[in-house]
Amino acid sequence: MHGVLRGHTQSLLDICDEPEKSADLLWRLARIFQQITTELWKRLPLFHGGCFDAQYPMQEDAAAAYAPARYRRFVQPVDRFLAGQFANSFIHLHSTSMFLLDAFLEIEEIRCCEINQDALGPRPAGW
Repeated sequence: MHGVLRGHTQSLLDICDEPEKSADLLWRLARIFQQITTELWKRLPLFHGGCFDAQYPMQEDAAAAYAPARYRRFVQPVDRFLAGQFANSFIHLHSTSMFLLDAFLEIEEIRCCEINQDALGPRPAGW
């Protein structure tokens, strides 16, 4: 959401040039996302007694442009918070983010990683 709001290039520059403001914006966006998602789930009917979500609860496409240290400092705490708000959190990733996979796996609240195997991207180990 930060990348969409500020533009992907500008959001990266913001993290470097205005880290406190960027962190504040990330947390504000996380709370908005959490509130909207919570209200949405109250209104959606259950699908065969459970839930189906074709829209990814957490999608970190823009993280592919973050250095691991910056991801861990700014985005990982927000991802951890959001994943902890919902019983069955999963994250959608692209193969371009695999250099951050260890950082995503450090978030115990994320119960599943869905990796889009891009045709030209690197494959995760063992595939």
